Amino acid sequence: MPSAVDLATRPTQPETPSPPRDQHPRPLGAATVFVAVIVLVVGGLLAFGAFSAWHAQQPQAFYGSSVQPYYLAPATPVVPQGTPTAHGATAASQKAAMTTATPHVDVTLKVNAPPLGGLYGSDGQVHDAFTPAYFAVPAGTTIHVTVVSYDTAWHTFSAPTLNLDVWIHPSTGTRPATTTFSFTAPKAGYYYWLCELPCDPYAMSSGGYMEGEIHAV
Repeated sequence: MPSAVDLATRPTQPETPSPPRDQHPRPLGAATVFVAVIVLVVGGLLAFGAFSAWHAQQPQAFYGSSVQPYYLAPATPVVPQGTPTAHGATAASQKAAMTTATPHVDVTLKVNAPPLGGLYGSDGQVHDAFTPAYFAVPAGTTIHVTVVSYDTAWHTFSAPTLNLDVWIHPSTGTRPATTTFSFTAPKAGYYYWLCELPCDPYAMSSGGYMEGEIHAV
């Protein structure tokens, strides 16, 4: 066992000092931050420009170069609501004709059908529309519905009193999309339907465009 003298005289191993730690991370250089901001801004502008160009070209695939949908340019001439046009009946005249329409068990509806891509409104513009919005079916019979959509946006065909809430598939951009469903009107009467997805404000608030009636007889 070493004595107290030996412990006192024994040379001690000097401790190697640890290198000082950097308590604060080195800040990014101003040039790095500037380049990152420029990349983000330019990337965002390019993405927005590409999307805008794609969106603007979609209607041309359906309506041709001579027809513009309501959100690009107003339709001309101004056609009073309820007056049949060269492209078909307007919403009001369709409703008037429903009272004498022959009921069908096979019904085909179109969303934003060419050549207009919708229906004229009283404001002289073309608006989103299901056509026909008013149609007759026999009560107590299974009705088969086919919806052909030329629009690139989703829609619904919802009739609460018929327990219907059907998602209408959008067009792919080059061809219309088809959605099929069936329902039965339990008794004679009028059944209200609507599209529950917001789109054209005029169409959403005017009967005969994105809302209508099913007449069960």
